[in-house]
Amino acid sequence: MKKLLCFIATFSLLINTLLAPMSALAQSTDEISGTTSEVETEKTNTTEETEESTDTSIKNTTETQTDNDSVVDKTINENITNEISVTNDSSTSGAIENLTEKTFVETLPVSDPSAEIIPETLMSISKSSDWTFEKVELNKKYQAYGVTLTFTKLPDSSGNIKIKEITLDEKQIEESGALTNKAYDITSDMPDGSFSYNLILPFPETANGKDIEIKYSEDGKDFFTSGGVSTTEDEILVSNLDHFTIFVIANPSNSNVSGSGGMWINKSNVYTSDNLRAETVLVSGQVSKNLVATGFNISIPTNAIISGIEVFLEKSVDEYRYNPSKDNLVKLFVDGNVVGNNKANLSYFNNTTDSVTTYGSSSDTWGLSLTSSQINSSNFGVVYATERHPLGTSPQRVRVDQIQIKVYYNTPPSAPLLVYPENGGYIKPVDAILDWSDVIDSDGDTVTYKYKSSWSGGNYGPVSVGINTQIDARGSADRTYYWQVQACDSDSCSDWSGPWEVTIDSTIPSTPTGIAIYKGHTSNAGNLIPPNGYTNNTQIRISWNANPYTYLDYYWL
Repeated sequence: MKKLLCFIATFSLLINTLLAPMSALAQSTDEISGTTSEVETEKTNTTEETEESTDTSIKNTTETQTDNDSVVDKTINENITNEISVTNDSSTSGAIENLTEKTFVETLPVSDPSAEIIPETLMSISKSSDWTFEKVELNKKYQAYGVTLTFTKLPDSSGNIKIKEITLDEKQIEESGALTNKAYDITSDMPDGSFSYNLILPFPETANGKDIEIKYSEDGKDFFTSGGVSTTEDEILVSNLDHFTIFVIANPSNSNVSGSGGMWINKSNVYTSDNLRAETVLVSGQVSKNLVATGFNISIPTNAIISGIEVFLEKSVDEYRYNPSKDNLVKLFVDGNVVGNNKANLSYFNNTTDSVTTYGSSSDTWGLSLTSSQINSSNFGVVYATERHPLGTSPQRVRVDQIQIKVYYNTPPSAPLLVYPENGGYIKPVDAILDWSDVIDSDGDTVTYKYKSSWSGGNYGPVSVGINTQIDARGSADRTYYWQVQACDSDSCSDWSGPWEVTIDSTIPSTPTGIAIYKGHTSNAGNLIPPNGYTNNTQIRISWNANPYTYLDYYWL
């Protein structure tokens, strides 16, 4: 009986020991579920408010901007899921718990063997969500989520770092030009500038064959380009960083970010002049994001030569301000890049009624050598950004109603067809009139012709220009010539036709000697017909001594 009572008591104690942690775990789970539900509710409400402000004119600009900012901040925080930490309690060393965001500040214990950092060894932890490394050291590698960090400079008293993988929303992907929806948020309790480190980021499959740059952001709204980037086949290296932030792997061609100012809303409204406008709100020297308009469905001939580009931008502001707005950027968008001379008008504008500003001209190519294929591309367009006066403390809304592009080009004439003399022929000086076909310009322009010639072993002489389709070369010396013709209008010329070869020969050959006539086909002595003789044969043979002049065409007998 004593043994049975002892067993029952021991079993009861074991049950109580197990139930207590389970109860605590259930309570912790309930708290986490409640936190998640509250965040989702706030996100839904904020999104609805944002959509309403997009559909209608925003009456309170300051409030709207604040709401939009909060949406981005919440989005980033919500995307950081299931933070994980290992406590410093020696009785639970190495245990992993699901924690709320409020408790993720606990660090990985140095006493834990898994946290030991050995020189020249990669410190890698492959649990999920949030990692903290305590008291970092020089020249040691810290890794999580494929991110590797190595310090090259530290303050006397080093601190801790955290590496998180976060998920970007569609808006952040668009603003940053991200090649993937994953970004990496690295934080530390060490002040910026007190340390320096090299960062290796994983090479996403979506980056294959593309240009790469690294963007960073402090708030998830404004993204800036980092320097010191190099790449290999499977990783991206960023050198000599001195601050921690959110890092995004981006393609420079994808990003539409410029400056630190307001976003454009209703961007698709810029294709028609109908008082439905793309808009952005600016204060105190802010520069807007880039407004990129493409897809103008331009179609010009494949052999067109671009002579000029004009851009027409119909814009206004919502309210008159003493310190208004002005252009910051007016450039072309070609092959996915913002290029060309900046045509921004530096004068401030304050018109509350739409007015059209013209940029470029019929003879202005914006510093570019554009081709017809670039112009005809659906990705060809215009990039516009605006800037608020530094003293403009009250919000002002800049509105763009329509953007248009006018392309000036010329189609060159076709190359003339050479007619006479035939290629490789021999002519007497009297026949040296070089002739080619008439050319009609497809644009209706007047056509002129350029002619040039050279002789064997020589260079082409000066180019002659005229409207006639012939060149009189009857004064040319005896030799072999090569000649070409080109058709031109006022803007451009065709390719050169030819060259054709002709030999001019004015030398009279000497009289043939040794003429003999034979009856029949053979020239033996028995068949020779004497002078003044005759024959009844229906066939005769005539022979003579060869003339030494090699250009002899025929004999008159």
